[in-house]
Amino acid sequence: MRTLFTKILTSLILALFLSITVSFAQDVVVNTNGSFEDSDVTASGDTASVEGWTFELQDDAVATFAIVDSVSKDGSRSLAVSVTATGANEYSIQAINEPFSVQEEKNYTLSLWAKSNATGTTANFTVGNPSFDEFGRIGNADVSLTEEWQLFSLGFTVPAGNTEGRAPLHFSFSGNVDNTIFIDSVRITTPVERPDYDPIAEGKAKWLGNVHSSTQLERFLDYWNQITPENSGKWGSVEGTRDEMNWDQLDAAYNLAKNNELPFRFHVLVWGSQQPGWINDLTPEEQLEEIEEWFQAVNDRYPDIDYLEVVNEPLPGHNRPNGVENDADYWDALGGEGETGFDWI
Repeated sequence: MRTLFTKILTSLILALFLSITVSFAQDVVVNTNGSFEDSDVTASGDTASVEGWTFELQDDAVATFAIVDSVSKDGSRSLAVSVTATGANEYSIQAINEPFSVQEEKNYTLSLWAKSNATGTTANFTVGNPSFDEFGRIGNADVSLTEEWQLFSLGFTVPAGNTEGRAPLHFSFSGNVDNTIFIDSVRITTPVERPDYDPIAEGKAKWLGNVHSSTQLERFLDYWNQITPENSGKWGSVEGTRDEMNWDQLDAAYNLAKNNELPFRFHVLVWGSQQPGWINDLTPEEQLEEIEEWFQAVNDRYPDIDYLEVVNEPLPGHNRPNGVENDADYWDALGGEGETGFDWI
């Protein structure tokens, strides 16, 4: 009972640690009220108190801006821009999300959702500084809107010398006259600079390891202090073609362990699964010769293995290399079932 409790408690602690770690991976939103949820629904034109936003009409343009709850992508509100007459420039009708703080030479993303009451309307979505210098423009030009919500996004780097940003959204286009455009979920985000962590079991009496493959590599050393190759240590991965050895992924796992003074656990010499297909076509004598060559090749290439899995899943009904429980069929070369049922081991 105590052992079961310890296992459950350990699992819960590990899950909590990983959930906290995942939270660090979320992007940071640096702009204010991009979804308009912090604002009351307004009558057309009554937008003076919309937090985080400035609305401008220039050059005799005529339009109304309103926070509405009749149409939304996320949450319960969106911005509705109804155009009656355009001005001389695209920015003659604009909604500006401002101000927000940025760091120079840091990467950010501008993203937003937009739609219209009619296909064929147009907008452009920009981001820049208070001096009207653009950091970037989605699509590097104008974008076409439809009656369905579309996600628009742009990655940009803040130039040196800039600490404040703004995101002007422009609507003064002839195709927008007598139409309404809806904007929602405007976000300026930047990745969290995640702190480095010590592995969970660093300095402890026992290690806590994980499998090594491309999907596990990011920040591997922040969590784990022992390495086991995943599929790359299986005979079929190394010698899929007879006498042609591919050690690349296995080398990567071994070198990561040794370069960081971590225990390396080799997985696995003998198994019923993921073995070379050509082994079944040989006589038992030839199979034994190839098996011994495989063992010797691993020994020669990886002289500092800390833990060696010689055989995996050897129990009846599991994954023995007998050609019945899986594809590999070479256990007779190792002695077969014999008197003990395990002579092959």
